[in-house]
Amino acid sequence: MKPIEGILIKESLTELETLLKNTPAHIKPRVKMLIALKTNEVLNKSQLAQQLDVAYNSVSKWLALYSTGGIQKILEMNRGLHNFNNPKFQSLTPEIFNAIEARHSREPFQSYVELHEWLKINHSPAIKYSTLIKYIEAYFGNRLSIKRMLQLTVTESLLDLETLSVRSLPRMKPRVKMLIILRKKGKISRSELANELKVSYGSILKWSVMYKTGGVEKLMEYKRLHRINIDVFNYIRNRFADGTFTNFSDLYREIKKEYMPGIQYYTLHRYLHRHFHTEIDAFTAASLPVKETRQELQAMLKKTVPYELRLRIKMLMVLKDNPLIGKTELAIECGVAVGSVFRWASLYKQGGIEMLLDMKKRGRKLFELPVEAHKLLEKKLKYNPAIGIKELHKWFLSVYTEGITYNKLYRYVHKHFHDQLQVSKQLRVPASSQAYSRVA
Repeated sequence: MKPIEGILIKESLTELETLLKNTPAHIKPRVKMLIALKTNEVLNKSQLAQQLDVAYNSVSKWLALYSTGGIQKILEMNRGLHNFNNPKFQSLTPEIFNAIEARHSREPFQSYVELHEWLKINHSPAIKYSTLIKYIEAYFGNRLSIKRMLQLTVTESLLDLETLSVRSLPRMKPRVKMLIILRKKGKISRSELANELKVSYGSILKWSVMYKTGGVEKLMEYKRLHRINIDVFNYIRNRFADGTFTNFSDLYREIKKEYMPGIQYYTLHRYLHRHFHTEIDAFTAASLPVKETRQELQAMLKKTVPYELRLRIKMLMVLKDNPLIGKTELAIECGVAVGSVFRWASLYKQGGIEMLLDMKKRGRKLFELPVEAHKLLEKKLKYNPAIGIKELHKWFLSVYTEGITYNKLYRYVHKHFHDQLQVSKQLRVPASSQAYSRVA
């Protein structure tokens, strides 16, 4: 690519460095471009874009600006306030901004939604909410502070609200707590209220509208096709309390038969995780007492060869250190699927360590070398750990009379000597890559 030609940087290097210190952050890449061209005139646009970490088109545009208008033109930033005089944005004139400021100083807006509605009614019916937010921030900055306060006149007494909170279902308690907080504080920021109740900002908006339109009766309505009532809640709580909870499926069938014939499985599952998460965590804990000592497990880990069996022993070691760990956390700790943890725990409960380590292989039959051949390989790799697989295969064929294919030897070495020997790092290069390297 040809270097940039025909552009003479008129400013001195000292002037450009001073300008770089005094310009805003979004203008600095343009000044850096001029400094780069001043110090190195053989740069092309692609190199300049990489050096400045900007797009190629940005470099082209900035060079065109400098060619037509010099340093003044390249330092212009036609964005934000500069666009208010553009005919495209005449829907937001300075007079409208003055009217917004006067209205807010006289009667503060409670939210940007309220400001948007007021602006559509009085000044600009077609303006979008996103457009309004962008230009409000650009024009006013921090001068227009809308705190989004929530102010509701709660007619119920604190005693009535606290009694209602005790009697209500867990999912309805945050709504009653919202009224209690508003009763005590009078008004509070919506975001602060959402954080205190640990609910979403949208829930606060929805609940406040419900209370304004229909009072506490409207707020406490729960419109769902299958509402889980207090009887079902108590039934689930008793199942956890007396230890008769076995699994989700059995509980779902019982509730569907006795209480709610039309309830969906995922509805009950979601409800349990929301309102009985502590009991669920305790139930899903592995709760698998490990009989072997840690020293015994450590010795087994050193002797065990197959990688999957090593993971099973590692699971027992983690359980030995933390008996109350959950099955999901245990799976993450061991780096396996949760289903594997369930299966291994079931094997250990049925037959102990013997059944757990009795691995029934699927697919290709497990290849094992005789002990003498294994020791030959171990001795060879011990004294020459950097030997390549091809050379190792040629040597092994000369000392092992029964013979072995290259692929079998490769898999065997990587399986049995992976951790401690350098040979494991010498991976085979695909034929296509070898061909490419020869061409290169």
